[in-house]
Amino acid sequence: MKRINVLVIGQGFMGGIAHPRAILEANQQLRPRGLEFLLDCVAGRDAARLAVTQQRYGFARASTAWEPLSGEERLVWNITAKTWAQ
Repeated sequence: MKRINVLVIGQGFMGGIAHPRAILEANQQLRPRGLEFLLDCVAGRDAARLAVTQQRYGFARASTAWEPLSGEERLVWNITAKTWAQ
């Protein structure tokens, strides 16, 4: 099984609910094909909201600073920030 670690940046509706759920649902189709996304890290500004998202969806970790994570080659990014913020 090939596992891909995912970093979700954003903690609003898209980063805190929609994208984690979609990733977990995609795994149902991908696992039989030998591929699995792992919710490695969720990053955003509000530590309390991140903790809730981390626990709800099973992220391995949470961070209030995504910049230090940008050098981790083992992560695939999933950016959920508003278009104007990117």
